[in-house]
Amino acid sequence: MHCKCTSYVRDPYEKKKINVISSEGWWLDRSRSRSLVIHEIKRCLPDPNLILNSVEDDIYVWKPNGDLIWCYFTSRIHLRSPIDFEEVLRWMVLPSRNSNVATIMKLLFQASLYYIWRERNSRLHTDVARSPSYLIGEIKNLMRLKLDPMSRAQRVLVGGLSLLATWFENF
Repeated sequence: MHCKCTSYVRDPYEKKKINVISSEGWWLDRSRSRSLVIHEIKRCLPDPNLILNSVEDDIYVWKPNGDLIWCYFTSRIHLRSPIDFEEVLRWMVLPSRNSNVATIMKLLFQASLYYIWRERNSRLHTDVARSPSYLIGEIKNLMRLKLDPMSRAQRVLVGGLSLLATWFENF
């Protein structure tokens, strides 16, 4: 059984990956290896049908907590960002004409994704959930730690603001 969506994929290797996942079993099931390691890996792999037919969608990484976190940061820096994840990716190419703000937004995006993904894994694997305000605080601390050495290395024109000064002006 092959996945119908492969007709839209141009890369032949991607088609193979999709077909392997959507087929009756994992590629290791077809392995004739006598290695104990391979057999142990096969035994530990989940049923691919459970993954493919799952009602859980990983867009949960971005919604609802991701929206709250991302909107908090974009509103504080007075930017209007799209909400849809793919649109945000396109928008991140040039989020602002101000180079300091653009750099901060790109770093914020990466930090937000990291902390939202970490929160997702924490909820799935340890049943520990933290509030969006806690994650916002963690992201703020990380950003200050990242922007400090970048600001020290930055050459700022007279009357201009460093990255860290731009950060403190908005947050």
